[in-house]
Amino acid sequence: MLDLGVATCKALPEPDPDAELLAQALTEHGIRYQMLAWDDPWVDWSQCKLVLVRSTWNYILNRPAFVDWAHRVESVTTLLNSAATIEWNTHKSYLAKLKQLGVATVPTEFFECGPNEPPHLESVLEQRNWNDIVIKPTVSAGSYLTYRMNRATLDQELFSQLLSERDMMIQPFVESIDTYGERSLVHIGGTLTHAIRKSPRFGNDSEAIDGPFPISDAERALAASVLAAATKSIGVHANEFTYARVDLATDSHGNPMLMELELTEPSLFFAQGPIALENLCKLLTAASIDDSKPQPR
Repeated sequence: MLDLGVATCKALPEPDPDAELLAQALTEHGIRYQMLAWDDPWVDWSQCKLVLVRSTWNYILNRPAFVDWAHRVESVTTLLNSAATIEWNTHKSYLAKLKQLGVATVPTEFFECGPNEPPHLESVLEQRNWNDIVIKPTVSAGSYLTYRMNRATLDQELFSQLLSERDMMIQPFVESIDTYGERSLVHIGGTLTHAIRKSPRFGNDSEAIDGPFPISDAERALAASVLAAATKSIGVHANEFTYARVDLATDSHGNPMLMELELTEPSLFFAQGPIALENLCKLLTAASIDDSKPQPR
């Protein structure tokens, strides 16, 4: 039996910058692991004491199958993070749930795929007094089908086509992303380890990051409130998340607000925060040295 199965996918849509560092660290910690594709039907997940979800990035093409996979894996071993967390987190409507619980979030309009006449982008911008917007699917990763538009470049045909195929969302483009950037705060086992800055990314853009950066008290407070609200919304324990990434921007007054909460398969930027990798390996080591058979959750 393997100590750890590291869940990936058969065909990565882009390279995983964390993969080599993770592999090296697992080996150094004596953790017997194997990279296994979630979309490989021949994998016997019961032969892993633990399954750590990492670069399963093609799930956005078939979320129902991915959620089903997570529940099946969890029935035979321990899945990190849990199937309930994955189901909740892989549709960005979770932002609305967190907002209802008092979390400061980027304003977002959600639109369900269906036969109804799609809303006019001009009307949405007029109603919300937005000038510069970002549209993307509610099931997405990276910059998949993500577009920035303004009042002069609205593409109603594109939006209508996308909405005919999938749920969509619209957000205002947050001006602070051009300066403050989108800050990603990484948590491992409930401990905040480091923060990096990401540049805006649309279409086929490459991801540009730098850091690590100091974390302000306001950022820490918001991140803590986000994770507390998420555990309440999902209905899990406060120590549920093996890893979490809280992506923030700032409003016009400089106050942090949530852009996204990544609990499923986020890059954790190990190169910028080696303590995060060390903490993760310690958590996995403590779990994998238990010789008892994992109990289905």
